[in-house]
Amino acid sequence: MLFCSVGSRYFANEQAGGNIMIETERLQLVSFKSSYAQAVLKGRSHLERLFPYAISPQWPNANYSLLLPIIALDVLNHPFKQQWNRFIVHKKQRLLVGQISCYEYPDQKDHVEIGYGVVTDYRGYGYGSEVVKAFISWLFSHEHIHTIVAECVIENKASARVLEKCGFCNTSNSGERTYWELIRQKRNVKLF
Repeated sequence: MLFCSVGSRYFANEQAGGNIMIETERLQLVSFKSSYAQAVLKGRSHLERLFPYAISPQWPNANYSLLLPIIALDVLNHPFKQQWNRFIVHKKQRLLVGQISCYEYPDQKDHVEIGYGVVTDYRGYGYGSEVVKAFISWLFSHEHIHTIVAECVIENKASARVLEKCGFCNTSNSGERTYWELIRQKRNVKLF
């Protein structure tokens, strides 16, 4: 299976074992395989030995390091969730520089929630927008997904700008958080 368009910068290829490799011009979104989940639970050094790419010393950030064991256990208990959690790899440097995940998985509600992060040294170069556009394009290739939601801290102007560039609309603010939504038929950005 291959999703792309003429002149696109986003490709999704079905790999052996049914995993989908999502790629952009500069990045790969590598599935969070069960073997990686097991390594994560044993510690970073185990993942470094197993993962086929170098890992940025800045990864994971403080917030994601709290979620990482939860995601790893979830992937181990529900292997179908591997494709909904991805490592962001810089292709040229062969370096893990972030992650993107669905925090709510596709279900009867027809929506998913995404979260993402890029290590500090790789911020400001458009990688966040590039990876979110590719991921939402892949998500919308699933007919049952109609809405993608996200949230960020109000002070995180860079993350809010990524969501705006990717066609999300700010739906509300509550306390320190701002909430975003992208509805399939309301996309106002060319994703690929």
